[in-house]
Amino acid sequence: MEKVYDSSDYSACDALDAWAATTADAVMPTLFRLVGTDTFHGCLQASALGAVQVSVMAYHSFHCVRTAKLIRRADPECSQLAFMRSGRHVLEQSGNRTALRAGEMAVFDSSRPFETWADGESLLVQVPLPRVPAHRPEWALTI
Repeated sequence: MEKVYDSSDYSACDALDAWAATTADAVMPTLFRLVGTDTFHGCLQASALGAVQVSVMAYHSFHCVRTAKLIRRADPECSQLAFMRSGRHVLEQSGNRTALRAGEMAVFDSSRPFETWADGESLLVQVPLPRVPAHRPEWALTI
């Protein structure tokens, strides 16, 4: 896996903006704000496996939003499989909300607006929709 981002490479006032810019390029554009802290800590490693991308992320308390405007700007058109490695995560998409802990997984769609509240570590697998045998997920699914 290739190191894509490490907050220790940035000043405290630039770390969150750098995370947003990096994840916009490496994953998809989203908006971030910190929750309960003034300083962002995080890291991101990624690897392409053909058309599938695998990312390992660790991050400190934030709220993330993917809006319809951001989707129009750039959409990788993929299903996201998020495996929670540690911490707490909440995902809301298409009117459905799920709370996730370590060892749980959610499936969601990059082409639909969503919100997340996250603190911990996750493994994100992005699979292009044309390669997914089933239809697009209508909402987040916790397994």
